[in-house]
Amino acid sequence: MSVIEDCLPENSLIFLGTAGTRFNVINQTRASGGMVVSLNGVHVAIDPGPGALVAMCSRRPFVDPNRIQGILLTHRHIDHSGDVNVMAEAMTGGGRRPGGIIALPSDALDDEPVIYRYLRSKIGLIHTWKEGESLRLAGVEITPLKLKHHGVECYGFRFHDPENPASDWGIVSDTTLTPEISPFFSGCRTMVVNTTLLEKVDRIEHLSIPDVATIIHDIAPERLFMTHLGTRILEGSPERIAASLSKDGTAVTAAYDGMVINLRGVK
Repeated sequence: MSVIEDCLPENSLIFLGTAGTRFNVINQTRASGGMVVSLNGVHVAIDPGPGALVAMCSRRPFVDPNRIQGILLTHRHIDHSGDVNVMAEAMTGGGRRPGGIIALPSDALDDEPVIYRYLRSKIGLIHTWKEGESLRLAGVEITPLKLKHHGVECYGFRFHDPENPASDWGIVSDTTLTPEISPFFSGCRTMVVNTTLLEKVDRIEHLSIPDVATIIHDIAPERLFMTHLGTRILEGSPERIAASLSKDGTAVTAAYDGMVINLRGVK
């Protein structure tokens, strides 16, 4: 974990908030707001849900909203997109500095759009995810994988830097466990996994602790960080649960609000 106070270090990620499900977001059991990653010094907001702007301004290390150059949405649900428009305002200097990139599912631009129409002309590029079609941002190839989550278009991301090919990492957003996940992320040394359920519930398309154990077995990453934590996990001991999942070669950590990880800090 970084202890740098002034700004987000290059090639690191900060968890603005680790609350999972709308209920924990509404009650602010933990903070919400997604993540911000520095890709070769370019700051990118990922799933800026409710509270993202406030967390960016109040966390240490400080993340300057005016320095955001990209926004990535895994899916349109409000706990992942609640602050996306204010992030777009920050990215474009309130519309005075058009530019930046927003990448999102196509259904976030449909009849009930997530991005307000008045902002769209100010954004340099609006990219809609297509499975297997990579987006290049700050020299990093971001490849989406379509997930399965309650009828909305939802994606996980694999990040590949051609300058550091051994440091691939991935994000698994809200989803049920599908057969495509493990082969897609094979070889990733660091994984960030939305882990909402303590035990698997068939009707709920979120990952559970047993699902995470399966991912660890199949992919064997060096590090896995659980975030988007659900009620029963938070009511117990996320740290103890994470420790129980750790095994030789894979360190599992329950992320906490404000936690910073070095994306190249693997052995």
